[in-house]
Amino acid sequence: MLYLVGGASRAGKSLLARKLLMQRHIPYFSIDILMMGLANGFPEFGLDPEDSGIVRAEKLWPILRAMCANILEEKLYHPTYLLEGDVLLPKHAAELIQTYGTEVKACFIGYTEVIPMAKLRDIREFEGDWANSYTDEQALAFITHQMGFSAYLQQECVTHNLRFCDCSADLAKALDDAFHYFVPT
Repeated sequence: MLYLVGGASRAGKSLLARKLLMQRHIPYFSIDILMMGLANGFPEFGLDPEDSGIVRAEKLWPILRAMCANILEEKLYHPTYLLEGDVLLPKHAAELIQTYGTEVKACFIGYTEVIPMAKLRDIREFEGDWANSYTDEQALAFITHQMGFSAYLQQECVTHNLRFCDCSADLAKALDDAFHYFVPT
C-alpha cells in the first residue's frame, strides 16, 4: 500500500506522517528532502524551491511517479510506505490510483478559511525556526498564497474524487480525520 499525503505548506502533512509512523509504523519519505537535494546538489535540473507548488510538482512528477512505481511494484520489500509533500497534486495521485487501484490511497490537507494572522501565530508557536526567518508581511503573504493553493487542491480533490481535509478550524481534528482515512479503526 502506498499512502500519499499532499497539501499546502504548513498544513500538518509532516505531523500526520510522523503520527502514522509512531502509531502504525508506516515509514515515510518527505519529498522536501528530494526537492532540496535536487535544487542544491543538481542545479542543472532547474528546480527552484521558490517556485509555486504547481510548478515544482510538474517538474518533480516524472521522478515521483517512478519512485511510486518502484514502491508499488516491489511491495515485497516495502509493503506499506508513505510519501508526503506539497508537490503532490491530486491529478498525479489520481493517475497512480488509475494504474494501481486500491494499492494507492491519497489525502490532501489544506487551510482555505484561516485568519492569516492567527495562522501565523500558530506557526510561530509550533514552528518558530521557519517563521522567524520571515517578516510578518512576508509570512502573511505566504499564508495567503497557501490559502489559495489549498482552495485549488480542494477543488482538484472534488474533481478527482479524492479526500481533502481542511485544517482551517481545527488542525488536530483534520489530522485525526486524515489518520483514520488511511487506517480506519
